[in-house]
Formats: sequence, C-alpha cells, structure tokens
Amino acid sequence: MSDKKPINPDVIYHIEDDDDLFESVAKLVRRGGVVMGIVELVLGVVMLFWPHKTLTAVTVLLGVGLIIAAIIYLVGAIETPILPPGWRTLGIVCSVLFVLGGIAIFKAPQAAGASLAVFVTIVLGMLWIVDGIASLFQSSFTLTPVASVVYGLVSILAGIVVLAAPAQSTVFLFMFVAIALIVMGIVSIVRALTFGRK
Repeated sequence: MSDKKPINPDVIYHIEDDDDLFESVAKLVRRGGVVMGIVELVLGVVMLFWPHKTLTAVTVLLGVGLIIAAIIYLVGAIETPILPPGWRTLGIVCSVLFVLGGIAIFKAPQAAGASLAVFVTIVLGMLWIVDGIASLFQSSFTLTPVASVVYGLVSILAGIVVLAAPAQSTVFLFMFVAIALIVMGIVSIVRALTFGRK
C-alpha cells in the first residue's frame, strides 16, 4: 500500500489564493514605489538644475500656507463663542501676523526664500552642536564611549562650520539634498520594479 495521502483540493485552492494575494500586494508595492521614486527623482533634478526657482516655489507655497492659517485662526476666533476673550484675541493677533508674513513673502519671494534657507541652515548648525554636546555627556553611560565621543566631536565641528559660513553651507546642503533625492529616487524605482520577483 502507498503511504501517499490524497491531495486535498481545498489546500491547493488556499495556496493559490495566497499566491494571488501576495502578487496583488506586490503589484501595489511596486506601483507605490515607482511613483515615490519618480517623485523623488524629479524633485531632485529640479532642485539640482533650478535651485533658485525651486526655493522660490517652496517659499510661495509657505506664503499661501500662512494666508490659509491666518484665515483659519480668524474664523476660529470669530465663530467660536465659547473661547475666552484672551484666546480670541490671541487668534486674531496670530491671523494678522500670518497675513503680514504671507504678504512679505509674496512681495519678495526670492529674498524670502534665501533668508528662509539660511535660517534653516543656522538652526541645523545649532542643533548639531547641541546634539554633539549631548553625545559627549552621554559617552560615559554607553557601551561604546569612543563612538559617542567621535560622533559628538564631528557633530560639534559640523555645527561650527555651518554657523561660520551659513550662506555657503546652505548652498552645499541644498545640492546635497538634491543629489540624495536623485539617488533615492533611482534606488526606489529599482527596488519597486524588482519587489516580489522570483
């Protein structure tokens, strides 16, 4: 007598269902990955070849966001009767400040974009210094104190360099982000197209 058991057709059906489900999920992942990769790639190319226009466009979008936020604050302050007078006044003041900020951006978007980029770079430099100091203080409490000290010193040095030359650092960081987006976009597309392939 043969020891082989008859194959249950229900088991085959479930296996085929699992394969179909995996393929459906893989298709969704591939499509999403390709779309994300294309977006990253295009954004990186635009930032790399048209940095000033990209920065201006981002700044204009920020101005639009400020105007929208001003409207939301103003409507909230007027249409919400349960708010205390202090909160209502604060909402109106915030809306006025947001409107003024939006108007300032629209009047000189290129200058505002450059100033914003330099400001972000300066903040990043300060954060690197603070992070480096924190890493030095934490080095005695970690299992790898040498790595923590090296990380802290490099972080502090990078922050000092950025603060010493914020304008040049802004250009470098902008180009670095653009190139990184291009590389990540290409990698995302390749990974998406090969995901789930046997």
